[in-house]
This record gives sequence, structure tokens and C-alpha cells, in this order.
Amino acid sequence: EEVDQSDILQAFSCWTYKVASRHRYLVCDLQGTYVDNLLVRGEYRLTDPVIHTSDIAQEQIRRKFQSNNADIRERFGRTDRGQQGIDDFFSTHKCSRLCRMLGGRRLRSPDESFSAHSDAADHTISRSTSSNAPSYFT
Repeated sequence: EEVDQSDILQAFSCWTYKVASRHRYLVCDLQGTYVDNLLVRGEYRLTDPVIHTSDIAQEQIRRKFQSNNADIRERFGRTDRGQQGIDDFFSTHKCSRLCRMLGGRRLRSPDESFSAHSDAADHTISRSTSSNAPSYFT
């Protein structure tokens, strides 16, 4: 049975929260283009992701930086709606066959996953928004 193309980005968002970040961050509102030609086979080029920070991650960040700043959830900009954004996503998301297939699979080692104690997420975000990023990121 083939995977429905419409489920891929939704499943990726689900995976970022449940697996990659261990319930700390959700990458959603994915936009971009799907490229499938002689040079590039089946690749999504995504722009303008929204990253929501969970209550768990917010508390870890507060402890790490010893801050009581209520706006710490805006770590990823003004579109970071925190736990409410995560809850809203999952109120409409129905896990697909692809979500279940990705279940516990990590695409990278646990040390390279998103976490409040790692610079991996910050590096990825800053690299994709830098001035020398490929044109599809700007």
C-alpha cells in the first residue's frame, strides 16, 4: 500500500513533536514546493516553518537560563504559540499510516535531535534563514 502524498507533511509535523524532539517542539504550518524532475527526485523544499515550544521545553529553558520570563515561548519568533499551538495542531491532526510507520524512528542519532540542551535546532533555524541560504529559503 502506497503512502498518500497529502499525509507526508502532516506526518513530518507529528514526527517532529513525538519522536525528534521528544514532546518539546512541533514544526508545523509547512509551506513550499515539491520538486520531482530529472535533477531532483521527490524532494520537498519547505519555507516559513512555525515552531511551537511545549510547556516542558519552556520550563527546561527557564531552568537553564534561570529566567522567569513569561515570553520565553517566543524562542522561535512571534509565531511560537507554545503549548496552545501544539494542542491546536493535534486537535485537528489524525495520525495516518505514515505517522504510525514513523512511530519511533529517528532519522538522526538522539544527540542530534531537537532539545532545549542542544544547539542543533538553533543551528538549523539560523542556517536556513541566513543571507547565503538557497533562494527557496528566502
